Amino acid sequence: MKKTLLIYALLTTALLALASGERRRLRTENQRLGQNISTLTSDVELYRTRSGASAAEVRSLRLKQSELEQLNDDLRNQIRELNIRLRRVNSIATAATQTELTFEARLPDSLRHRTITDSIRLPLYADTWSTLQATLVGDRIEGRFLSVDTLHQVVYRIPRRFLFIRYGTKELRQVITSSNPHTRLVYSSHITLERMRE
Repeated sequence: MKKTLLIYALLTTALLALASGERRRLRTENQRLGQNISTLTSDVELYRTRSGASAAEVRSLRLKQSELEQLNDDLRNQIRELNIRLRRVNSIATAATQTELTFEARLPDSLRHRTITDSIRLPLYADTWSTLQATLVGDRIEGRFLSVDTLHQVVYRIPRRFLFIRYGTKELRQVITSSNPHTRLVYSSHITLERMRE
């Protein structure tokens, strides 16, 4: 009888320990999902620093590797183009930038041959990233320069090596790809990959 009670007490204790561990895991997972929902419904805070530089602040999404693979094909493909294995990625950040400059200038007297009553639009330059337009109005030129860019930042780990065995983390590396570094931030997001059991 005592032996049966002892076995019953040990089994009950083991089941309670397992249930408690599962409860903690589910509570952590619910907190992560709640924070992700809050992040997805919040806006990017854009502001200027004391020195006048453009800055953006955003909450960070916490995704599992499988969630990133299912939800964001563009990021996954870009990581593959950089020859980085997705399982080594620690975090990913994306920021879109826009530079806009409007200008106005008077024509010099040597260029004014006749008075222009109507405005003349002059498309000067346009490509995927930049557009330069000008309009001739009377004796002055009004123009606009617009440049749009996307910045991608990937932080990944380099494993230690012993012969042909890879283990642990030797160092973290960051790769940023950009086509225009002199722009104003208009959007930013950050994703941290969580290493959790699924």
